[in-house]
Amino acid sequence: MTDQFNPLSLIVDQDASESFDIKSGGGQSLEPLPAGVTLQARLCGYVELGVHEDTNPQGQVRDKEEVRLFFQVWGKQLQKDAEGNQIPRSVMLYINKSASDKGHWLKVFNTLNHDGKRNNMASLLGAPCRVKLVAGASKDPSKPAQARLRPEGITGPVVEVMDEDGNVTGSRVINPPMVDASEVKVFQFHKGTREQWDTLPYFLQEAIKEAKNLDQSPAKDFPMKEAPKSRQKAAEGDQEEAQGEAPKAAPKAPQKPATPAVEDDLFGDDDL
Repeated sequence: MTDQFNPLSLIVDQDASESFDIKSGGGQSLEPLPAGVTLQARLCGYVELGVHEDTNPQGQVRDKEEVRLFFQVWGKQLQKDAEGNQIPRSVMLYINKSASDKGHWLKVFNTLNHDGKRNNMASLLGAPCRVKLVAGASKDPSKPAQARLRPEGITGPVVEVMDEDGNVTGSRVINPPMVDASEVKVFQFHKGTREQWDTLPYFLQEAIKEAKNLDQSPAKDFPMKEAPKSRQKAAEGDQEEAQGEAPKAAPKAPQKPATPAVEDDLFGDDDL
């Protein structure tokens, strides 16, 4: 029997009465998510990273309160396991908290809060929506590019219902499957719990530990998970170099023209 779990139970002082079930899953060898398709989704992760310093293309340096949202996705185009079941997948959205109606934060919140019952982003965990992925760029030429999600790619869960002649006869709210436990990631920066902290992979814990206002978060006292092997090897190389034993140099790859920076990649929301 599959154990059921409510992701909202991880939220401190959450005011949402609605619960969302999730099911447990296992790791798989994953293919890149397809770009250019619209998928059904649920918000499965809400992670506050604290305050970080960003520089935009104009050279302006500003403090941003960074958040990462995660959406588990479903669709016929997605990879399945040997038994024909869709492998749990999620996509991450870079976004910053902002009170500006010109920024992405309020627009994404209002899209997810389609019924107007919630008053904060964290309480929307499990909310259904649709997401359209766009083609991304791979930093490593030997690896395929991963499709990515941008704020404007998120649309509400209400879809039109049509008859056989294509006439609109009404509307309905999509109902994607349960969220998988392996995809849930939650952390509230100022009042996060150890249980929340343990849902985060290393790279998110590392980003939180690098926040300018870490002293204001319980995360300052939480131990980090073990670094991935790639990080460990890099650290060993740095140590050897510091001791005068330079690591072996990797063959140089051909240089490619620099990809122009996209402002959203640097700032997320832009309040100006």
